[in-house]
Amino acid sequence: MGCGGSKKKTKINIEMEVCNLVDIDNMFSAAAEPLATLDKVSHKLNKHIRKLKKAAGCHIIKDATFKDALDSMLYCYSASTDGDFSKINLEIVPEKPYVNIERHGLKPEHHHIADAWNDMLEAIEESVAKAAELPGQLKEFFEKIPDFPSQAKSALENANMIDKARGIKCCATNVSRLTAASKILTEFTKTIAEVTQALASFASKCTSEERAKIEKIGKDAHKDHVYVPKDIIRKFWPDPTKIDLTLDKPPKPKKK
Repeated sequence: MGCGGSKKKTKINIEMEVCNLVDIDNMFSAAAEPLATLDKVSHKLNKHIRKLKKAAGCHIIKDATFKDALDSMLYCYSASTDGDFSKINLEIVPEKPYVNIERHGLKPEHHHIADAWNDMLEAIEESVAKAAELPGQLKEFFEKIPDFPSQAKSALENANMIDKARGIKCCATNVSRLTAASKILTEFTKTIAEVTQALASFASKCTSEERAKIEKIGKDAHKDHVYVPKDIIRKFWPDPTKIDLTLDKPPKPKKK
């Protein structure tokens, strides 16, 4: 789930199954709420990071990172202004929103980057708060994963065959989902750390050397009238070996 790639992953179900057998359901009931929270915030964060990458054009970079998305955003803003950030009064600050701009100075092709950035910041803010709570709320359940099958077997010792089969199946499903949730939480925590680190080092883009590189890419793109984000990345990304146009897949049609 980390933000090191651009490929959208299949959503994994981590909702606790209920079988209406009290002894079995009670084993997992307290995990339901934190798992629902993990599912919501991890999905939301990943979705908005993907959207930012797509908006800024870096979805065509192999194993694109969150830092790549930040760089891509600045390259596009630089192209909007012919390498002159004073035209949008761009300012990089050490806290939310991290990038202040006057968006009316951007090319129309870049307005959606600013929108994706704002949405992503909201997702990060919510995720950071929940990331501090979830490990403690789920630790006990993750530690008990190896013991749940034997506990279920003991709890169902006097049950009839139908209830016994139903209870064992429910326990196996929930053990599988808890195992998946443990991996999702690990990846979610890793993503939060990567994003936080990238934002903390964002101010380095203000150094004269880094700014000169960004301004040059913007001037070159502006000179060639290249403003579509993915075209800016395709033509001017510093390491062209990282570009993979097969990653630029059209969105799937929405189900009616």
